[in-house]
Amino acid sequence: MSRRLFISLLLLAGAFSVAVAQLPRHSVSGRVISRTDGRPVEYATVYLGDNDLWAITDRQGNFTVRNVPQGQVQLKVQCLGYDTRHMGLRVDHNVTGLRIQLRESNLSLDEVVVTAKRKTEDATTSYIIDRAALDNQQIINLSDIMTLMPGGKTVNSSLMNDQRMALRSGDAEKGNASFGTAVEMDGQRVQNNAEMGETAGVSTRNISSTNIESVEVVPGIPSVEYGDLSNGIVKVNTRRGKTPYEVNFSTNPYTKQIAVSKGFNIGAGILNTSLEHTRSYSDQASPYTAYQRNTLALNYQQTFNQKHTPLRLNLNLNGNIGGYNSKADPDEFVDTYTKVRDHVVRGNFTLDWLLNQKWITNLHLSGNFSIADKLRTTYMNDNNSATQPQIHAREAGYFIATEYDEDPSATIILGPTGYWYVKSFRDNKPVSYALKMKADWSRTWGRVKNKLLLGAEWTSTGNEGRGAYYEDMRYAPTWREYRYDELPYMNNYSFYGEEKFTLPTSRISSLQIMAGLRSDVTSIRNSVYGTASSLSPRVNLKHVFWERQHDWFLSGLNVYGGWGKSVKLPSFEVLYPSPAYADRIAFTPGSTADNKAFYAYSVTPFTSQRNPDLRWQYNHQWELGAEVETSVATLSLAAFFTKMHNPYIRTSIFEPFTYLYTGQAALENDFPIAVANRQYSIDRQTGVVTVTDRTGAVAATTLSYKVRNTFQETPTYTNGSPIYRSGLDWILDFRRIPLLRTSVRLDGNFYHYHGVEHSLIASQPSGAMYMSDGETPYQYVGHYHGTAVYGSESVAYATVPNGSLKNTWNTNLTLTTHVPRIRLIVTLRIETTLYDYRHSLSEGIDGTSRGYVLDDPADNFGTPHNAAVRDRYVAIYPEYYSTWDRPGELIPFAEKFIWARYNDQDLYNDLAKLVVKTNYNYNLNPDQISAYVSANINITKEIGRHVSVSFLANNFLNSMAKVKSRQTGLRTTIYNGGYIPPFYYGLSVRLKL
Repeated sequence: MSRRLFISLLLLAGAFSVAVAQLPRHSVSGRVISRTDGRPVEYATVYLGDNDLWAITDRQGNFTVRNVPQGQVQLKVQCLGYDTRHMGLRVDHNVTGLRIQLRESNLSLDEVVVTAKRKTEDATTSYIIDRAALDNQQIINLSDIMTLMPGGKTVNSSLMNDQRMALRSGDAEKGNASFGTAVEMDGQRVQNNAEMGETAGVSTRNISSTNIESVEVVPGIPSVEYGDLSNGIVKVNTRRGKTPYEVNFSTNPYTKQIAVSKGFNIGAGILNTSLEHTRSYSDQASPYTAYQRNTLALNYQQTFNQKHTPLRLNLNLNGNIGGYNSKADPDEFVDTYTKVRDHVVRGNFTLDWLLNQKWITNLHLSGNFSIADKLRTTYMNDNNSATQPQIHAREAGYFIATEYDEDPSATIILGPTGYWYVKSFRDNKPVSYALKMKADWSRTWGRVKNKLLLGAEWTSTGNEGRGAYYEDMRYAPTWREYRYDELPYMNNYSFYGEEKFTLPTSRISSLQIMAGLRSDVTSIRNSVYGTASSLSPRVNLKHVFWERQHDWFLSGLNVYGGWGKSVKLPSFEVLYPSPAYADRIAFTPGSTADNKAFYAYSVTPFTSQRNPDLRWQYNHQWELGAEVETSVATLSLAAFFTKMHNPYIRTSIFEPFTYLYTGQAALENDFPIAVANRQYSIDRQTGVVTVTDRTGAVAATTLSYKVRNTFQETPTYTNGSPIYRSGLDWILDFRRIPLLRTSVRLDGNFYHYHGVEHSLIASQPSGAMYMSDGETPYQYVGHYHGTAVYGSESVAYATVPNGSLKNTWNTNLTLTTHVPRIRLIVTLRIETTLYDYRHSLSEGIDGTSRGYVLDDPADNFGTPHNAAVRDRYVAIYPEYYSTWDRPGELIPFAEKFIWARYNDQDLYNDLAKLVVKTNYNYNLNPDQISAYVSANINITKEIGRHVSVSFLANNFLNSMAKVKSRQTGLRTTIYNGGYIPPFYYGLSVRLKL
């Protein structure tokens, strides 16, 4: 139904566009100057946003926009270092001689915003965070901008904490919302799809924080131009334009930063340069283990043919050389360390061509690349009093361990004894390429406005890393090579179309409709995945009842709503899980005749379990919002509901296999060959062990053996059950109190999460190695409905909780005192969590509670569990179990378990090992944390036009309050408990030279 509605709206708007005659067109020209000294402002951008027309000022500050439709237009003038100017303009004829003055962007302005500001012109929820807010908050890591969102909580910004951004979500949830949160920098997607070992969102700590001009956060329903996401998008805009030399010094107890930037007018365009060095550590007493960021950014922009059809070229190259290093830490074990490179080079170009023809308005072409080096080097000590086998075999068969000096390439090497060091590497080199072309066609008929957007995009991601390897195979533990550079690239082809239509509904009201459809075709050659396609329709509606009626108490009112689908491509970790190998001891008689250790192993390789039935994860999102502007305050509300389908979850496949085991008993009972004369060999294919007499006096003897049937666990990824998220964000901005020069802001959010996993998950108890006879390997696999989630990763074994419920209510009060005359701004932020409720769930498919309440944790039977039960141990049964000899047959567990209790004690004891129990009697108790609060202060002072100083103190009251947990009934301090930041302070100095 939603898709049909979207197509109908698109066709209706397109038909209207063709049918209505165009109004006369005129030109708008003028000059942009600095209000401070009257000098021309060059390279300022003049937008006529309603018509998607634009111009760039020349060296004299002059501009001309041609073919502007007759009627009222909104002019926006933007330039780095200046406050953005908005103005309305009536175009009834050629407009010439406009004189537009821009004020320098500093604290002398009447209005400076140091929080996230709602972007009201969009038909979805979107926030803007500008440079003043970043400086005032002293953001070091881009991910810490979440602090400034409605209901956001302050963190002590540091590069040691590699926190990933996740919009409209919480921690330890199914579906990994951070993985679905897209990040773009100057239109280039920052991604980690090809990085092995990653299923979380993209790391942003290698992005320079001092080179950011503004950040747009879109937690709502984005345009169909943006794909490969499921939880919104964060768009970063770096500094572009002519600037003086700017030097930034920042310091806090755990981070030191220095940065230099400059925007040069080189005659044929503007060249921006930025250089930053930042170093963070986690321990003041031992500041040697640290993460370093060393970034360099170069950006060149030039506009050609400015007077007619301007063509704007932008070239960007940026990167980071840095990473984590503990080599210099004297507190580490001698000569041990870990180094992780975080090197990356990104480059992109964009061409924006204002054609302004009857059939096209703008044409955009862009391309980019990203090459990263994530090499992890570990140098660790190891020791052993007796030699141990180190297995490297990759083929099936039986192998004998060999001394390294005898055969360095042996499939099993006898490791050294004593103490030694092992140097290992994990080489990750994710790369990505992209090309994008889009065209828009904008038309205006009085107050009727229409914009058609068509585009296509190609992205390719891969990994050129070697994978894990070792410097010296003599010391390499049991390990197999798995090269990332042999994995197929993932190519995605996208096509999209979008219609944005604004229709007046009265003299002061209008209706905006934006409907689009995106098609993604993903191709992974030479793999089981082949080609997959998906459609993402999105619709946003906005009705403006009235706005800018300043003589009314209710001066503005608009409501908006939307529905959309967004698809998140899988990562390489999901697509290509590492292959597994079953290594089982086949024969170990102890010392041989020459007093050497003898080990024979059975090796069975299991290929990487790439799931051909894997479907791409996607989100259905609904949103409803409103903005009410009065003479007293402005209220922004945004309610949302999302349902995530097919979330990627990690599971296991248990594959049966057989090997031969020869025990010590085969050498007993007066074995004819003396110990001193025995020589052992094993048949590589059959596993049969033969003993020969080195003297030749006794004939060779074949040893008896046992056939062992067991399982090998192989990791794979599949799709989980749906996840539900909903909530309400709000911002209440009161008008500034003139006498106190203070503004008051209340913001917050209410968030609800409900995720229960019902997929059938195979699992074996970790401690169950043998059957009741004590010799036979365990023969059963349990199949449970669901797993738990720890952090951002689904566990691959059975747990009693198979989901969770969360409700949180955060409210912040921000008092901002701004005195333009002395260029001072002081922000006091009181952050509260009024409600924090969490409940681990154990639910069946029909929503009823699953499991049994136990009178004693040693019991296996009890009364049915329900959510009202508290302080009791709970056990769950697998829905089914399977056996080694019939792995495809699912046997109902409960009835067989009850039968075995009275009829087959051995079977009962073996099946009882599949019963999973809670570790503590309170695990399934609902948990509610009592309310808590923290206070933070930020101060920024400009000294003249060249110096700016910022100071912050987080949790400056150093709160030691206690909170009570409903789950356990205990009271604990919030100090260092993760509820509020520890006391923290920082100072930043910025110089303009």
